[in-house]
Amino acid sequence: MSERDNLIRILRTRIWPKEGADPAEVVADLLLDNGVRFATVVRPGTTVYTTDGVRVYEATVRKVIYDCGDFGFNENALGTSVFLCREAAEAAAESWGKQFAGGGKTNGGSNERP
Repeated sequence: MSERDNLIRILRTRIWPKEGADPAEVVADLLLDNGVRFATVVRPGTTVYTTDGVRVYEATVRKVIYDCGDFGFNENALGTSVFLCREAAEAAAESWGKQFAGGGKTNGGSNERP
């Protein structure tokens, strides 16, 4: 299920707030109860601060790198070589496999789904 579909499912939930309850609080509770969280987004150009326990240092983010253990990537890779859903990655693999003789292997050499 896509994130969009999951949000639609959540928002279609019938809620029966207690009389006098703030509707915003009811919806907030519904979203939190269903695991909806807001991500802290740090983009290049964002000012960040750190401390060594004595002084506070200011810096400007130049690049955001996502570390996956086996590989890392930045935002530019999203949708081109790193995908947020398996189906998009499989479509890219199929497309690239047609462009390059031999294509890339997945899942330890098997092209089958696990």
